[in-house]
Amino acid sequence: SERDIKAVAALRAVEKEQYRLFLDDGTGVSIYLGRETAEVTTFDYGDIRTFCSCSGEDADGREVLLIGAENGFVYRLDRGTSLDGAAIKAFLRLPFNHIGQPAQNKRFQKATFELDPGSPNLELKVSSEVSYADPLLPSGNEQRFTASGGGAAWSEAAWSEFVWSSAFQGTGQVWLDRFGKNLSLVVFSESATAAPHLLHGLTLNYTLRGLAR
Repeated sequence: SERDIKAVAALRAVEKEQYRLFLDDGTGVSIYLGRETAEVTTFDYGDIRTFCSCSGEDADGREVLLIGAENGFVYRLDRGTSLDGAAIKAFLRLPFNHIGQPAQNKRFQKATFELDPGSPNLELKVSSEVSYADPLLPSGNEQRFTASGGGAAWSEAAWSEFVWSSAFQGTGQVWLDRFGKNLSLVVFSESATAAPHLLHGLTLNYTLRGLAR
């Protein structure tokens, strides 16, 4: 039978305007409080089971987030690019977008992402669903794209904080060839070396078809 999952620790990440709740099965909930409406997501630390947590500052006044685990180790959060050496898996499902015409069929042709990849040659995977994931319609094939970025203008950035011969903004595109009333994309990454990345925008290329029946 399923056991009850209990909250074991919590902390505030002030710099990121988050409240994080840790559960005894290695998972947790992160609540972003920086907008009018709270935004919630989940995380999973796998075999690292949190026992206690603490937030504070280092000697330079920078925020430090720590958890104590049942295995006896203390871990610093939001530091480095891996989960104690293991790859970090992350995904983002975008809402179904009907492009302002919910009753009209569309042929979705291409998606172009604008993002800050955080490090050179970030590899992301993308899959798609149409018409609210209608089971009569096939799922989109998983595709990959690589984005580079991190460039800067001459004399406007610290030398160690931008990438020579890179564009200011990273971009990546995938070809879709999907047909339906609306479209939802899932963006997925899995890496132990990729830096944190930020998705800024999405452009969809499509053509209108007949009314949905």
